[in-house]
Amino acid sequence: MRTEELIGELDKMLGEGWNLPLSGGKVVMDAPQARRVLKGIMNSLPEEVRQAKAIAKDRGEIIKRASKDAKLIIRSAEEKAKKIVEQDELVIRAKERARAVEEKAKEEAQLLREAAKKYVCELFKKTDEILSLTLKEFRNHVSKRG
Repeated sequence: MRTEELIGELDKMLGEGWNLPLSGGKVVMDAPQARRVLKGIMNSLPEEVRQAKAIAKDRGEIIKRASKDAKLIIRSAEEKAKKIVEQDELVIRAKERARAVEEKAKEEAQLLREAAKKYVCELFKKTDEILSLTLKEFRNHVSKRG
């Protein structure tokens, strides 16, 4: 199960537990079942962290590929510009086109970098929220037992 589902299951268990009268909201629930759910949460968190690292690595690969593509486009544009020497006007047009291609490649590479960075940041934020919520619920559970 995913961490979010396990947290939902734990919340459901708390909701279905028996409220102790005059206890200030304390609930009696099935401890082995709660431990099983908490163990599941603890086991799923490392997987989510591994996934976040893999996405961060993919982000780096996307940026490398975009940079490589940009360099290939630039190199190709430079080679084409060198070959076109028939007339001054054609040379000027080729240089302008090469610059436009270079700028476009740089813009696309920058957009890819920004999109990848945003995606990874959102994933880390979500993972952080899940970890924080899980830790908070775990601490609440432990403080209620203690």
